[in-house]
Amino acid sequence: MRTYQTVAGTRYRIEYRVLVDPDDPEAGTARKGVGGFTIKGEAAKTLRAAVTVETGERLDTKVTVSQFAADWLTGSRTSPSTVETYGRCVRLHIDPHIGSVPLVDLRAARITRLYGDHEARGNHDRGKEGTGLGPNSVRKVHVLLVSILDGALAENLIATNPAKHS
Repeated sequence: MRTYQTVAGTRYRIEYRVLVDPDDPEAGTARKGVGGFTIKGEAAKTLRAAVTVETGERLDTKVTVSQFAADWLTGSRTSPSTVETYGRCVRLHIDPHIGSVPLVDLRAARITRLYGDHEARGNHDRGKEGTGLGPNSVRKVHVLLVSILDGALAENLIATNPAKHS
């Protein structure tokens, strides 16, 4: 989803890819888009419906952030030590706050609140509750969350990546 300005105010545009020929997946994809939405939620709702109709896949409303993060880590093509580091970050900084939230219900405001909580009192992994995480650590949580949600986006589990808007 993209945001743009007009004389009348902020507008939202959705874009998604569809198969050129549904009977021939080798034919490639084409980009489709619709603009002019005045309400971000309406644009997101239309995008979810469009992806469902065009791909024939339903956006799964039951997969939680924690469930998908675990799957994403399992399929990660990185070194075992990196997977371990990412897993610790998910376990300590993502799961306790938003792990139980279904992917399709996750919003940028909730993610922004997660970062604020970490800045204020997030250093639980070192037994220093109340000291907060430094900006670099919060940025690492953000980068990991963006990557995880990009994976969910690629699998059509979500229509947009809310971490990119927080």
